[in-house]
Amino acid sequence: MEGLKQMTIGQNIKRFRRNANMTQEELADMLSISSQAVSRWETDATMPDIALIPALVSIFGVSSDELLGIDSIRQQENVDRCIQEIVNLNETHQYYDMLNAARQAMKSYPNNMKLMDTLAFALTSGENAKIEGHIDEAITLYKLILEKSVDNVLRFRATAALCRLYAETKRNKEQALYYAK
Repeated sequence: MEGLKQMTIGQNIKRFRRNANMTQEELADMLSISSQAVSRWETDATMPDIALIPALVSIFGVSSDELLGIDSIRQQENVDRCIQEIVNLNETHQYYDMLNAARQAMKSYPNNMKLMDTLAFALTSGENAKIEGHIDEAITLYKLILEKSVDNVLRFRATAALCRLYAETKRNKEQALYYAK
């Protein structure tokens, strides 16, 4: 599939480290290595010693396949398929099924920001938006996207959604203006 490429181990280490809100220095301390070594990994100048792979897997809570970038293309294809299924359910106004599909997809790919955005959207769609707690859950997800995602499109969508949710459902003009700015 054009446009998809396998991520390097360095890119994965950087992504997982950031998702864990960890600095290079903190990761280095946990592994008893220098922060420069972590920096060299993340820029693909070098690779971690194979003996450090189990520790990295444990620290980040991922599989070795995920850390090494094995099957990342197939994973992205699966995520895209899940999102398309959810979009199709939305188009046919099957909001309950849409929400269930989004929750299932998030169980399979818990750190995927696109799925997080899709789940937040499902929580605020149709009848789902009327269920107590759904708006608060969506707001939490959108804030998490703003905090962790580097994808500008997702960040824009999350910001717009937060403005709308605070203005329309929470009746909190100050928070809506905060995100608008």
